[in-house]
Amino acid sequence: MIAMIALSLFIAVSALAADWMAPSKAGDKGHLVGDKTKWTYHEVDKKNPIVWKTTGPRTVRLLVRSPEAKERVFTIYIDGQKYKDVKFTGTISDKYTISIEEGKPVPVTGAFGQRIKLGKGERTIEVRSDRVIYVRMNNLTKKTSSIAPTNYGESLSLITGDTRTTYYTITREKPVVFEYTGSGTLTLWSRLAFSETMKGKQHYTVVVEQEGKETKRIKMETTISGTSVWENDGGVIPGKARTFDVKLGSGKNKLTFRIEGTSAPYCAIRFRVS
Repeated sequence: MIAMIALSLFIAVSALAADWMAPSKAGDKGHLVGDKTKWTYHEVDKKNPIVWKTTGPRTVRLLVRSPEAKERVFTIYIDGQKYKDVKFTGTISDKYTISIEEGKPVPVTGAFGQRIKLGKGERTIEVRSDRVIYVRMNNLTKKTSSIAPTNYGESLSLITGDTRTTYYTITREKPVVFEYTGSGTLTLWSRLAFSETMKGKQHYTVVVEQEGKETKRIKMETTISGTSVWENDGGVIPGKARTFDVKLGSGKNKLTFRIEGTSAPYCAIRFRVS
C-alpha cells in the first residue's frame, strides 16, 4: 500500500545529524552543492537500487531528493521483504543543487525524510525506484561508549558465545569509582558472582553515591546465567545481568558504587555512556 506523506514532513538537511551510513551497493555517487559540508547522496533508478547492511536494534532515517518537482514513488525492502511504498512530491531547493560523479550541478528538491526502526540482529535495507531519485541514510541511534572506572577491585572477562566483555568487581572492601566529564546517561550492567553454596534466586543492592546528590540503593534479584562464564575466574558463576541508568550532569561527575545485602564474593559491573 502506498503511504501518503504530507509535505510538512519535508526537512532541511542542515538540521540533521551527519552520521551518514555508507551503502554496501549503490549507483553513482554525488554530493549537494551550496554548503561547506559535502552531503553525500547516491543516485537510485530502475537499474540501480541502493542497499545497506547493518545491525539492530537501531533507528535510521532515509533522506530522499528528486531532480524534479514531480511526484516520485520509492519502495523500501527490509531483509528482502517489502516494507512499504512511499510517495512524495518535492519543491526545487533554492539553496542546494546536486553534482553526480563530479558532474555539473543540477537542480534538486528539498529532502524528504522517512524514519525506520530496525529490530535486533543483522538487517538489510534496500530502496528501489523506477524514476531517478537521490538517497542517503543517517543513523539516528545514540552513540555510546564503554568507559573503564578509575578505581575497582579486578577486571574480569565475561564470555558469552563468541563475545568477550570486560567487567569490574565491587567487593565490600573495594568499591568502584567512576569519573566522567559531561552530561549524558550512564548505563550500568551488574552481575552477581555465585559461589558454590549459593542456590536459586539471590538478592543484592548496588549503592550509588553521587557527589552533590542523594545516595541511591538499587535493589535487584538474579539467578545463575546459563550462557556466560568468567574467563579468568572459574571458581564462581556469573549471575544474569541486571541493569539500571544514572543521569549525569554537565561538568565533572564522580560516582562510587558499593555492594550490600548479599553474601556473594563480589558483584561485577560494566558501564556505557550515551
